[in-house]
Amino acid sequence: MASGSFNIGRKLHYDMIYRRTVPLPANFFLALVTAANVPNADMETLGEMVEIAAGAGYTSGGIAIAPNEIEFPTNAVDEATDKAVLVMKDQEFTATAGVGDKIPLTGAGAAYAVLTMPGATVSTRNVLRWFDLGGPREVSAGQSIRIPAITTEGRTA
Repeated sequence: MASGSFNIGRKLHYDMIYRRTVPLPANFFLALVTAANVPNADMETLGEMVEIAAGAGYTSGGIAIAPNEIEFPTNAVDEATDKAVLVMKDQEFTATAGVGDKIPLTGAGAAYAVLTMPGATVSTRNVLRWFDLGGPREVSAGQSIRIPAITTEGRTA
């Protein structure tokens, strides 16, 4: 699964870890966006992309991801490739029965998953990383958009 970092995400990481000017949030969020505005390193907020329509099991802003060993079960160093490896566990968005009966409720399918910071206004949430879902996806009631374990690698040397 192709992925990338947003420059603002790197800055926030440094602010949280090295400078301690941004507190570690209680939750990050994983949102689904369309291919209308393909994620790139210069984007700073979720509002710069087009989030899929909410409803039928998808909530605007996505799902909460706690910063802990359950949601991120692997954090290791791969000496052979000189990389640090962080793995986020599988995540699922399941469509529910009712009006619409599908994710997304209307419009284009989910093409990317985007990890964001929290925030009351979803469109202004800072973005950290994006993950390519391999093309637009939509599912009917009872089906899920499953995002397999996401691996993030960073050079250690």
